[in-house]
Amino acid sequence: MKKPKIWCDSITPKYNYLDKETNIRDYVNYCINRALAMFKYDGLPDTIPQTALEKFNIMRGFTIWAKVNGELYVFEGGLGGEPDVYGFPTIATVANPALKFSGNFTIGEDCVIMPNDAMYMGLLPLFNRYCSLINENDITMLLADVNKRAQFIISATDDNTADSANQFLKKLFNGEQATITDNAIMSGLQVNPATTANISIMDLVEYQQYLRAGLYNEIGLNSNFNMKREKLTATEVEMNSGNLYPLVDDMLNQRRIALEKINAMFGTEITVEFASAWTMRATETGDVENPVEDVDNPDTPQDAAGEPQDTPQDETPPDPETPPDEPQDTPQDEQQDEPQEDENNETV
Repeated sequence: MKKPKIWCDSITPKYNYLDKETNIRDYVNYCINRALAMFKYDGLPDTIPQTALEKFNIMRGFTIWAKVNGELYVFEGGLGGEPDVYGFPTIATVANPALKFSGNFTIGEDCVIMPNDAMYMGLLPLFNRYCSLINENDITMLLADVNKRAQFIISATDDNTADSANQFLKKLFNGEQATITDNAIMSGLQVNPATTANISIMDLVEYQQYLRAGLYNEIGLNSNFNMKREKLTATEVEMNSGNLYPLVDDMLNQRRIALEKINAMFGTEITVEFASAWTMRATETGDVENPVEDVDNPDTPQDAAGEPQDTPQDETPPDPETPPDEPQDTPQDEQQDEPQEDENNETV
């Protein structure tokens, strides 16, 4: 009977832990997928897809914004020309077969450069380094896991003895009772304990967690790793938050600086901000260039909801003419103070 073909096997090859190049490339592509969700643009023209823009920035380190045939595009290309006073390039060279265009642009006059970061590096070097280490640890964990299966080693003097031993292990694995009755076979078998390297799988798992946390922290995603094997206090959880933001803040700042020049040169109104999980950064601490507004007077205490509490100054002060501790005259008191007359009309 022909074995039915599994649907998953028809589209996905089996995992080969020895194919390091393919596995690292897959890891890097998954990291790029995550990074593509970092920013959200508003006002982009139809000729510039956000995915293509961010792929150029992440993978090449910068993009070239220029108009060709009256339409605004982003390109990847080379930077050169005579450096300016600070050593920055002045010429951008672009070749695009789809538009049948090849030529040079003068930076600041015909085009604008949008760097991914201040050093024009992009994220590929970072992804390649961490993904290579993670892939190596994957192989080590797989081999350590397989070696844990070998609790003992059986040696046999001949093929018949080896077949009997294999049959014994097979029945034992299937949950069946198995016996060996021939003394000759027993005398030809030797069982020795397996001597494997003293590698703790827990140590490898912690190292894998450490590498993944370092990768995510580099791109502004908080991923704590617990090396204490104990519960973490709130202070220990938050102590790493300060290391998350410098790179992603620089990436957002470089995009906004470039967009100011692009909007001024080409008459667009394009804006950019954090998106996806990175919006928590803007919500908790205020955006890089848009700090929280409507800050209350710091001298006024606030409750948990952020609203000013009532202070003694807000209460209406008592009337100074009427002391609060002394009873006020009432109409009954006034009647008692008036002189009274007795039955003989004599004033008392």
